Amino acid sequence: MRGFVRALVAAALISSSAAASDECTRIRGFTIPLKPVEDVGYLLPVGVADTPRQFVLESGFAYTKMDETIADELKLPKKSLPKDMRVVDSAGAFTRIATVPSLKIGPLPRAHVEVLIGSHRPSWGPADGVAGANIFYGLDVELDLAHQRLGLYLPREGCTFEPFWPAVEWGSADYKTLPTGGSYLPMELDGKQLIVTLNPSTTRTYMPAAAARMLFGIDAGDPRLVSAGPRSGDGKMLFRFPFKSLSGGHNVTVQDPEIYIVADGDRCGSARDLNAWSLGLPENVCFGGGDLRLGINLLKKLHFFFTFKDKKVYFTLAEPPTPK
Repeated sequence: MRGFVRALVAAALISSSAAASDECTRIRGFTIPLKPVEDVGYLLPVGVADTPRQFVLESGFAYTKMDETIADELKLPKKSLPKDMRVVDSAGAFTRIATVPSLKIGPLPRAHVEVLIGSHRPSWGPADGVAGANIFYGLDVELDLAHQRLGLYLPREGCTFEPFWPAVEWGSADYKTLPTGGSYLPMELDGKQLIVTLNPSTTRTYMPAAAARMLFGIDAGDPRLVSAGPRSGDGKMLFRFPFKSLSGGHNVTVQDPEIYIVADGDRCGSARDLNAWSLGLPENVCFGGGDLRLGINLLKKLHFFFTFKDKKVYFTLAEPPTPK
């Protein structure tokens, strides 16, 4: 742990002799530019065992995933997941893990990182894998897709958060990390509290039809629904609904948010039957992925800062409103 802290401070080019009074005014860390790729999301440069790679940024996933051919090429140690355990995505299951002896995010080295390995997914595009939340554990994370950047910072003990970027209003909320490693954020949509996941590899923002019905009473025959055609990839039908406002921390609001309701055949409408409370989730959660999955179209309108130790997320608008 001490070596990790030294590496982060050195990478940020910040002197270790700063006075204690400076601890809350000097933020220690660095930012990494993200490369946007159409139909993929944003690519994050990652060093894997001293070889340069590109990974899709996907903070909504708990675990980092990598093309198994890279593990073979680098002769990384591999093992199977425990019996009867597997991680599934739309292209199939991951059943093996590789241990990367050294993984580098920007100038920051991390040692002995375990990643899921499997066949290359079409959704990765030119990338070598997906950068999940596990490689950022222990850090405060800034997500600023409006400016195509990711910030990684050393947590600051006992410091009150203030945005270190231009912001007129800001708000905060507690976020929850589930046993699987994924995180859920509370937000409000038209006055209703939602459980939200972040999906920076998805162009649009989606709400399952089951969540729309449970939270807002929107069913398939609602005259306010407007067909948006089939979703690329899985062909599920999409509908627009005239939602008015999406708020983070009660003070930060995106007006007229562009949200697509997915006709999913009640795939996740059984949260109550599955006793969602035992999972630590409110009853209205659409089991298996939250009530709302924020895609790039809305993520670019917000600026996020996640603090690791106190499990809080801070919101501002991506750009401050123009003074009247």
